This record gives sequence, structure tokens and C-alpha cells, in this order.
Amino acid sequence: MGIPVSIFSMRTQEEWEWMCQRTHPVLAKDTTGFVAYRGNRVVAASVFDNWTANSCHVHLAIEDPFVLRHGFLEECCDFVFGYAERGLALAVIPETNEDSIRFSRHVGFREIFRVRNGYQKDVDLVFLELRKHECRWLTPINRKVA
Repeated sequence: MGIPVSIFSMRTQEEWEWMCQRTHPVLAKDTTGFVAYRGNRVVAASVFDNWTANSCHVHLAIEDPFVLRHGFLEECCDFVFGYAERGLALAVIPETNEDSIRFSRHVGFREIFRVRNGYQKDVDLVFLELRKHECRWLTPINRKVA
């Protein structure tokens, strides 16, 4: 048996910097997130920002896929769809970040549109969404349709 994963609310500058080195979110008044530790090492983090009445943007950074077997995505989805009572989560990814787009699709996000040259010249921005009623990561108590 390996070292267990522990998930906490993001609370330190070091955790924020770890996330910024990987996903480049912008700290705003409405920004919040989670961090996963394996032992004393950060192995994953999530940031939620740009909140509207029914959505938020999601940023994920995962260095150890072990967290996926230990509730990291469930914690993130329960927060957005359960606790925060939003109906959808959005991801905005440059088309050149193929690994991130592939992972997002794998966990249930679907592409809704692209902004041509939205990231830089000749690089589109890909917008993806995950709707509450399509989310397979919700724990049973949060599965009620929005």
C-alpha cells in the first residue's frame, strides 16, 4: 500500500505558486481551489474562478494520476455542482495543449466552440464544458439534476 492522498482547500502561497507554474490562472476575488498531497508533496491542484450565476472556469493540474483513484475529481465536482450549486464547469485551453484537451474530454468535458487565433496567431482557444447532469464524478448525494 502506498502513501495515501489527502485533499485540502488551497490555503498557502506555495500551493498557489505550484498551481501557477502549471496552469497560469489569475488570482481574483472569487478564486478558490483544492490541493492534493501525497505525503508532504503536492501532486494535484484545482482552481475555480470566473464565477457566474450558473458556471465557473476550472483549472486542473495533476502530476500523480493516483489522485484520480482517491477522490480528487469527485471533490472538485461535488464542490462546483453540489456546494456551489452551479450547473456547468468550463475549461478554456489553447489547442496546442493536446494532453490537457484529451484529458478534459476523457473526464467528461466536451468541446463547445473554438475562438480562432484566440490564444495567439494560428493558435485557437478551445472552450469545453461539463454539465452537472452529464458528470460521472458526482457523489450520490450531489447527483440531483440541476
